[in-house]
Amino acid sequence: MDHDLGRAPRTSAVRGEASLDTLRAHPAFLAEAMTLMRLGADEARVVPGNLGIPGVALRSHCTYRRDEILAGIGWADGVRKTRGQAAGVVYCETINVDALLVTLHKEEKEFAPSTRYRDYPISADLFHWESQNSTTQESKVGRRYLDGTSHVLLFARAARDDEFGGGAPFVCLGTASAVEHHGERPISITWHLNREMPKNILQRGQLAAA
Repeated sequence: MDHDLGRAPRTSAVRGEASLDTLRAHPAFLAEAMTLMRLGADEARVVPGNLGIPGVALRSHCTYRRDEILAGIGWADGVRKTRGQAAGVVYCETINVDALLVTLHKEEKEFAPSTRYRDYPISADLFHWESQNSTTQESKVGRRYLDGTSHVLLFARAARDDEFGGGAPFVCLGTASAVEHHGERPISITWHLNREMPKNILQRGQLAAA
């Protein structure tokens, strides 16, 4: 019995070394596996941050579903219904918050040509975004965006649906301010994020824009 127990660890060690040799023989697979591990580690290190907006309990870099966002900014006040609210921009006048909900990868079958806005990260703290087609620079909405008279909150997700076919949640990228803009109907705005976005959102957004 003792002899058998003594042999088991050596056998396991040999098998483990053989498995490592198999991985080393496939460098492309090994590189991809290491990338996935790094991304997983980055996501695990995400630290929620305070948005600094009175009356808003949402946190930057946390994940929320649409109805949680609408409730979190006070738009869902017991009268308005969060279900069925599909707009990508929502304004809550009570606490003066503009929530911008962005889907990075827009499938043609899911988005009409008029709503396939060019929304993508430029860098970790800069995000290119297009307003709705009806928005002009001198409109009330346009002035809020460009003058910074409201609290702008940016939310992003990789795709419309999650792996189970339901509506995918959004990551709160935090507060943002306009640093550059041009055109109208829609207005193209470059937002500066007050906190750098998570690396996985940056990478997925740049891939979607490529």
